[in-house]
Amino acid sequence: MMILTPRFGFNSDGVGSGDCTATYILNLALTDFFFCLLGAPHYILVYAHAGWPLGRQLCVASAIARWSLALLDWLSLALIALSRYVRLSMPALDEAVFRGRSAAGPVAVIWVAAFGSVLLGLIPPSSEV
Repeated sequence: MMILTPRFGFNSDGVGSGDCTATYILNLALTDFFFCLLGAPHYILVYAHAGWPLGRQLCVASAIARWSLALLDWLSLALIALSRYVRLSMPALDEAVFRGRSAAGPVAVIWVAAFGSVLLGLIPPSSEV
């Protein structure tokens, strides 16, 4: 464990070592895994049956999961790119924002943002204009 933990932003004693990018990359790998885990069965069903055979509720739930995870993938990539950009172009800001802090905060924010934005799309539009 002491060998692997510095790669994910922690020292051997569990205290943050500074770089959160490895945690963001781990988050990206996790979201890719979930996307493949949930996306592949969906596409297999759709193409094998020439449509969705499992009813409207499961169709909507499957779409929410797929679109949320796809957005989460893009937001994870954006977070990695932002941390790299700040590190290269603004080292002082990098020290203040991305060093010595927990990476769980930004990761939690993008998870909530991804699922929240897709769920907000399910709210029917108001008839009042």
